[in-house]
Amino acid sequence: MSKTTVTMSDSKGKLLFYTNGCEVYNAENELMENGAEIGLGGAYDIFCRGSETAYRREQYMIVLPYDNGDSLFYLIQQREFDYQNNLDIRRTGADALQYSIIDMRKNGGKGKIIQKNHVFYKSDTLQLTGLTAVKQNETDWWIIVSNIKNEKLIFRFTNGGVVFNKVQSIGVVPYDFTIHQSVFSPQGDKYAIYDSKAGLRIFDFNRNTGELSNFTHIPPIDDTFAWGGCAFSPNGKLIYISHHYKCFQYNLEVEDIAASVKLVGQWDGYLNEERYTPSFGQMQLAPDCRIYISVAGGRDDWHIIHNPNEIGLACNLEMHIPLPWVNGGAVGNFPNYRLGNEPVCDSTLIGLSGFVPPDLPDRRVSVTSKPNEWKINMYLPDREKGSWILKDMYGHIVEEKKVKSSGGLITDEIDLNGYPSGIYYWEYYSESGKLITGKVLK
Repeated sequence: MSKTTVTMSDSKGKLLFYTNGCEVYNAENELMENGAEIGLGGAYDIFCRGSETAYRREQYMIVLPYDNGDSLFYLIQQREFDYQNNLDIRRTGADALQYSIIDMRKNGGKGKIIQKNHVFYKSDTLQLTGLTAVKQNETDWWIIVSNIKNEKLIFRFTNGGVVFNKVQSIGVVPYDFTIHQSVFSPQGDKYAIYDSKAGLRIFDFNRNTGELSNFTHIPPIDDTFAWGGCAFSPNGKLIYISHHYKCFQYNLEVEDIAASVKLVGQWDGYLNEERYTPSFGQMQLAPDCRIYISVAGGRDDWHIIHNPNEIGLACNLEMHIPLPWVNGGAVGNFPNYRLGNEPVCDSTLIGLSGFVPPDLPDRRVSVTSKPNEWKINMYLPDREKGSWILKDMYGHIVEEKKVKSSGGLITDEIDLNGYPSGIYYWEYYSESGKLITGKVLK
């Protein structure tokens, strides 16, 4: 699961489509009509045609309803560039903002991109990531994008197009193109940005005018250059930041917000089978009223804050919740679609805590694809033996690989040249008869 993964479901929770930043797929795992080559830009070849299979940027894109329904959607993206300066130091940033429009009424509900890669703003000073949104009313949305000149670019998305609302010079100058996380409070009245070099910045936000005010700056925790993020509590009274191996909470209702800081969680020394440490990554407040925290790339667990409205350790941060797949640092990028219509969240919903992956609790097998090649990823117990089998749509075996694990990750690749287009089904059998299945599309 890539950091850039974005999904969209209808009002009843049924999956409509998803994207990795390179292509858009419908709920049948089929490439949507006109869904290839989205997000074209200077870094597209690196992430979508090179050794990668997807963009690897947090908050790099977002999906907004175009008509307050389940039919039309804006897919908004930053256009990333990649360059090396005269000191031969690589930098990444964004040089444009663009959107595509998805119409789910097309192709019998499978969807079609009816407008693609429309650039609505250009500048080579845009900070990469930090793309978030908040409702203005039933149909219109605000988005805010930062640049390296300490300017906030504020746009309004309507069902009639995009309006460039204003530029505000407010806050502190960010550290170059540093990747950061931005978030609106669930009530839509506050906006916050966090990165490890510039610290936490909190603003009041007027949803009627799209204006920021009442800036508060909380300096960096320390000098560590670390991945991290931020999230508001469901009641909007607390804010959390993740910083490397620690998670902190601030009380927004006190006069001295910085002095209210509480350490609510830190790395407990746990290492997974690959010896990766579970640093605290970006955050997302979910519909079940919990805050989910991603872990730096290539791990199969998350952290969860179960009671984020509670002060201090009562917020109940639980670490190392197992996932049924390997997660590349993704946590989703979902604004509060319910604002103005429903409660922020529902704590009676079932979350991930205690989740046991289906089929094989101690095994994970997945297949990722890119043009003319599939990559098999298998996390298996030590000394397990088995077989991985690929079948065509008629049930004929076209590939078989014997597997012997020494514990941890096994990867393999299949060259697709010579295989006809279509759906292929794969199966993994362990010696004890355990089975995992899946399908991929060429």
